[in-house]
Parts: sequence; structure tokens; C-alpha cells
Amino acid sequence: MTIEHTAVSPEIRELGEKVLSAEQVKVAEQTVLDLSKKGKSRNAAKARLILHLGMTPKRPLFYLNTMYLDYLPRCTRDSMRYLGDYVDLLLKAAVSEMSAGAKKAPFGSNIARGRDLLSTELHEKLTKFNLHVYQPAKHDFSPLKGDRKHRFTAGEVVFAVYIAKQLATEITTLSARAQRVANDQDEDFWCENMVGRNAC
Repeated sequence: MTIEHTAVSPEIRELGEKVLSAEQVKVAEQTVLDLSKKGKSRNAAKARLILHLGMTPKRPLFYLNTMYLDYLPRCTRDSMRYLGDYVDLLLKAAVSEMSAGAKKAPFGSNIARGRDLLSTELHEKLTKFNLHVYQPAKHDFSPLKGDRKHRFTAGEVVFAVYIAKQLATEITTLSARAQRVANDQDEDFWCENMVGRNAC
């Protein structure tokens, strides 16, 4: 991998430092370093990411782990999009449990809806995650300024994995429904919010 692959934007690094513990930041940095090597070190770094995330909920984590993370440093945009989908899914479950109206609402709308339901700190973290990870993964196809050829780097994906997992932990701590969704134990939520009641 090149230096570009291991770069992490100041915004994503700052988000990592806000969301993660100092120890988690060190693990993310070591994972980026290992991913930049060849052979066993790179394979171990990919395996560490996949084990850290786990495989549930199957949609989207099974797909993220089997189709994208294993191919880093390629597929960075898709990886970021799936990480955003993961946090979006759990926030939707939490907000739908705490208030009416979360069904099929976009991530940004549920963040706004959660302003009075979530701690100020978690609300701010989710807002920044949306701004620097999820929205750009969906809508921004231009590389950042400088010598970049791609919008996201493998290093940014690594940080986003640890950030997304920590945000998921914080969301599931607040909501029993989000916890069930995270463990693929709430089929009703999937039917009502993702594919429509008639599909289940």
C-alpha cells in the first residue's frame, strides 16, 4: 500500500479521538500500520477488523466483512457506506423505540429526532459521523484536496470500523430494540422499517 492508502483525514482522526478511548485509537493506528505491510501482517489486520465488527446484523455486516473489508485497500467507499448503514440501522431502531416517526426516515432526520432522546455527546458524535463518513460515502465522489485519487483511504476505513462499532455499542446500551436488531433478533423491525410489512 502507498502512503495515500494509510492517510487519515484530520476530520476522521478527530472524530476517532472523540469517539474512541486512547487505547482504541492506538489499536486503530496499529491496524493501519499492519494493513500497510504485506503478507501475514496485512491478513492479520483484516481479520482483526472483521472480528472486531462481528457478523450481526447480517445486513449489512456480513456483506461488509465478506465482500469489502477483505479487499482493502480497495472498495473503500463501499466499506464506508456499509459502516454508515450499520450505525443508521441501529439508530433507527433506538429512535423508533423511544419515539414515533423513525420508520424509513434518513439517518440525518433520526439524528435530529434524537436530539432530545440522546445525550448531547452521543448526538454530536453521530452528527460528525454523518458529516464525515456516511454522507460523503453516499454523495461525495470527489477526492479530498491534495494528491488523493480516491475519496476515502484504507486508513480511514480502519478508523471508521472502530468508530462505528463504538457508536453501535453506545446506541445499543440505550435501546433494547437496537440491541435486538444488532443481534438479528427483531424480525418485525426489519419488516416494518426496511422492506415493508407485506414482504415478511
